[in-house]
Amino acid sequence: MQEWSLETPFSFQFKGPTSFTIGRIEEFERYQNIAFRENASYVCFSTQRLRWMGIDSSFVHGTNINFFPAAGLLPFLSGSDDARLGVTFRPTSRTRVEETYIYNRLGTLASRQVDVRSVPSIFNNHLWRTKVNYQFTRALSIRLIVDYNATLANPLLVNLDRSKRITGDVPLTYLLNPGTALYIGYTDRRENLAFDSSSLTGLQRTMSPFFPKDRQLFVKISYLFRF
Repeated sequence: MQEWSLETPFSFQFKGPTSFTIGRIEEFERYQNIAFRENASYVCFSTQRLRWMGIDSSFVHGTNINFFPAAGLLPFLSGSDDARLGVTFRPTSRTRVEETYIYNRLGTLASRQVDVRSVPSIFNNHLWRTKVNYQFTRALSIRLIVDYNATLANPLLVNLDRSKRITGDVPLTYLLNPGTALYIGYTDRRENLAFDSSSLTGLQRTMSPFFPKDRQLFVKISYLFRF
């Protein structure tokens, strides 16, 4: 046996539309010839009851595998938390604003005899995205997308970099149909990675995520030939 999974969701559907779901997952997974028994409980909520605002959210708590352990460690079972919150605003018929926050955490499992506050975290991951879309006409639109991604890892337990990134994209789109379009845009990416002559790699992770890394101006044209 390599893997099995059992899920028991219980859902409510209301007018709006609005939905609410709770559930439980029991899993077995064999990884690197090690047998892991995982489980999770979750709750999800979404609503479009208000015409100018929508909400989509979820939270999962359980266990998961540390697939990238630090040097000298085998993969091991860890406590896991995953949360997501998405809010969509439509202040005008031409404007759409989307805010999304995603949180992932992996931590060592604590027993009842251990104070959970003293249990080290394996990693925390934060992703925040802001997307603003404005429709000038049916064919012409512009978007602003700002992403913040931070992985705060414990090097004693996981083989991941402690990274922080901020990316901004501004694409202008002229869309005649799904296959024929013109895109003009600009991308600016910044990261907590600075030049350091004393480092073996010439780079050093810092606390600030505002060091320029990539900048790009792009033009893309697509055309759909109809036969």
